Amino acid sequence: MGDRHLHNPQNKMKLFALIDCDNFYISCETLFKPHLKNKPVVVLSNNDAVIVARSKEAKKLNIPMGTPIFKIQNYLEKHNVITLPSNLPLYSEISKRVMNLILEKFPQTIIYSIDEAFINISNMKEKTQEKIKSEFVSLNEKILKWTGIPTSIGISTTKTLSKIATKISKLGESPEQKVTTLINKNQIKEELSKTDIEDVWGIGNSYSKFLKEINIKTALDLANAKSNNEIMNLISKKLGLKAIKTILELNEISCIDINKNNTRKSIMRSTSLKNETNDFEIISSIISSLAEECSQTLRKEKLCTGAISIFISTNPFKENFHHQLATAPLPYQTNSSFDIIKLSLKLLESIFTPNHLYKRISVTLTEIAPEDHSQTHLFISPDKRKENLSKLIDKINTRFGQNTIHLASSKPKKINPPLIITLNL
Repeated sequence: MGDRHLHNPQNKMKLFALIDCDNFYISCETLFKPHLKNKPVVVLSNNDAVIVARSKEAKKLNIPMGTPIFKIQNYLEKHNVITLPSNLPLYSEISKRVMNLILEKFPQTIIYSIDEAFINISNMKEKTQEKIKSEFVSLNEKILKWTGIPTSIGISTTKTLSKIATKISKLGESPEQKVTTLINKNQIKEELSKTDIEDVWGIGNSYSKFLKEINIKTALDLANAKSNNEIMNLISKKLGLKAIKTILELNEISCIDINKNNTRKSIMRSTSLKNETNDFEIISSIISSLAEECSQTLRKEKLCTGAISIFISTNPFKENFHHQLATAPLPYQTNSSFDIIKLSLKLLESIFTPNHLYKRISVTLTEIAPEDHSQTHLFISPDKRKENLSKLIDKINTRFGQNTIHLASSKPKKINPPLIITLNL
């Protein structure tokens, strides 16, 4: 069956590939800190409150995702687990390099998250499974060679099944083992029987408890529910359309659509300071840097923002917790770093007080709209020079490295800067 052609004039089967970066945050960190390889490492959320990524070694210690750090601090110290703050600018930059390599080969790629991309490869059905796998093994090797990031690839007839195929690939070691084709019906049935219900994409812990109560414990049990109208009606009533679509996908009926043009509702960047401070200059520099990162994301995704929120707070685990939030609209929707930073700093001035030592800082952009559908102001026009200059800065940073050039009010983390040139706001 392995060398059969997938093409069949009567067959409307689709084919999808999912490329998933292995332990992405950890992989990014070990690129610049090779001494972390083969050690238990966890990455913390922006506010250093919970665990958001784990190395293989940390997973073997049964450290769960989303655990508040203060609850297991002693356990981490006992097992010499290394904790790292998240470095979103670094992860975003490396993600961009990985995704660009994928897009060069497959322009129809839909980037699903910072470390995952779906590709509709139905046009490859006339090729043998071996030929399809060979092409993706080559892509895997190229990504690893050019970026240093290991990836796993799953190929199947629906996005949900390709997710399951990717989980199999993550167990592999060689380039060939890191690509799994899950197309043969008997093979699909076998893998579904070995997949716990909570590991099915779209089910998770929130739905699995109910499904186990009605004796659905594996992905195969869920797929077989399609032939039982009573069970289907019960699942539809309790879990809704999303669960029904998952059942259909497990039966090789592609029905989950990932819209490439979905617009974000907000963009946020935040940080937790290692040393608490009431120094306005330090905090304003951080606000400026976070606002600049948000602006870069807007331009990268061809979006604009119409409102900004600034949040600052003291340490929530200490007495006399104090926090302030300020929000204001922009006069027009824009993605200019100059306009966004200017309003962000103005908001900071309105809520800052030197009487407190601040620990957490965040910038959030809302009222997001596509760049070509942004709302304008009747009396105030955006300064196109600022917008064009912001885009020019992006081009320079893309070519020479993140933060090669940035606004003078920002002091961003240096990823690989050969030269820092500053522009006054």
